Amino acid sequence: EAVQGKLEEILTGCFFDDILHDAARRVVVARDGGELAVVSLTASLQDALASIDDQAVEEVAAQWAAPDEYYGTGTDTDIAASALRDLVRLVREGRERGEKLYCWVCV
Repeated sequence: EAVQGKLEEILTGCFFDDILHDAARRVVVARDGGELAVVSLTASLQDALASIDDQAVEEVAAQWAAPDEYYGTGTDTDIAASALRDLVRLVREGRERGEKLYCWVCV
């Protein structure tokens, strides 16, 4: 969820603690004391992903991939950009069908 939280912070300006306590964010299903779970992505994250400018993907991906003290060591910017493009596509296609995006979490 931290990876998702960092992306939401970048795109919406919401802090991770606020995201965790957002009433609209819900655990759909959890197992093993919450170590395995499916959570809904917040509407604000889905809105931001759906409306991101295709030219901004590289810049957002660089911020998302960057190492920091809260979220960890980071990743390769090209990997982040590819994942971000996939997320944007999933959200946009899902919206066309009236669907929402969920995240599978394994701790």
